[in-house]
Amino acid sequence: MTPGFFQFCLPPRVPRDDVFYLPYWHVRGLAFTCANNTVRFRVVDTSRCAAELDFAPPTLGLRPQAMKLHFASSDQNAFFVSRRKEARDLLLQADAWQKIDSLSAREQVWLREFIGETCSCIYAPFYYKNKTYYDAVLDRPIHRIPINEKAPNLKGKRDPGRQISFIPAMCPQCGWDLSGDKETSVFICHNCDNVWDSETGKLKPIDCSVAETDEKDVLYVPFWRMQANIEGISLETYADLIRFSNLPKAVTSEFEQQRLSFWAPAFKIKPKLFLRLLQQLTILQPNPAESTHLKNLRLTPVSLSKKEAAESIKIALAELAVKKHLFFPQLENIHTNVTASRLVFLPFRQSGYDFVQCHCGFSLSRSAFKFGRKI
Repeated sequence: MTPGFFQFCLPPRVPRDDVFYLPYWHVRGLAFTCANNTVRFRVVDTSRCAAELDFAPPTLGLRPQAMKLHFASSDQNAFFVSRRKEARDLLLQADAWQKIDSLSAREQVWLREFIGETCSCIYAPFYYKNKTYYDAVLDRPIHRIPINEKAPNLKGKRDPGRQISFIPAMCPQCGWDLSGDKETSVFICHNCDNVWDSETGKLKPIDCSVAETDEKDVLYVPFWRMQANIEGISLETYADLIRFSNLPKAVTSEFEQQRLSFWAPAFKIKPKLFLRLLQQLTILQPNPAESTHLKNLRLTPVSLSKKEAAESIKIALAELAVKKHLFFPQLENIHTNVTASRLVFLPFRQSGYDFVQCHCGFSLSRSAFKFGRKI
């Protein structure tokens, strides 16, 4: 699919010719907050009004989950009010985030970040009658305009705008069919072993490798390995990380020369586990022998894009920092620029209800992968 988002409509209780639709962003994803010297996290499923109108309810409540949605189209012959703000900008505002993370007004927030969010625009029906705005879903009044005031001029059009379109899943290199899950952002050609990223709406090749192992019947799980320039702190080598995180390791000349790589899961999982893997793999710095052969391997789909993984670096730094009370106030002035990235599939062997990483020994439960498909 091309970049963008799906657009839906909630049906009015009674069909009317004077119905207009207000836009609401519906977002699901992982929310991380750096506050009170801790990194807080939760799964978010929320909505916020994208039109700056006083009479509009701020959210849709449980309607996106409880009601049947229809695709928005110009065929409805309805008036769609224009969006004023983008989803990420709207939800990262202090008042919205305070409700998302149940923050108190006194808490100092140093960093807010969404990871792996899925956005859609849901249009809710309203109508205006006798100086009163009505919620067309419930057919109830929600706001009455004083007699001496005029109703605001709503800006919009009869067409909700560009919809998501599809691109052919055909390898640009050899013409073979590409394989990938419905949630994946990366497609794999098992004929020529090329890997393609679809994040920009066009298939672009990316660097990819598989960690080698002698074990049989393993599951290969994707991770992003990134190298980045960090503005604001000195963190270029593994020795810098040892000092930054106060790791129980002696700083050697080899560590002084070893370039630091940040690791992040390339699939969606619970935020607590996501945070643990960020920290664990960045500390371990796995360096197994790698190959580029992908044929006949059990590969887990890639559902977290390279761009989303890059946004997790500051979260990783916040979790790795040993002196959080000194580091958190610096987060606003710290900027990351990914200079190199590679998709690496690490092998996991099954052990009961868990999958154990063949090189580092940490484990992931089978349910962790199932949960990620619901985010």
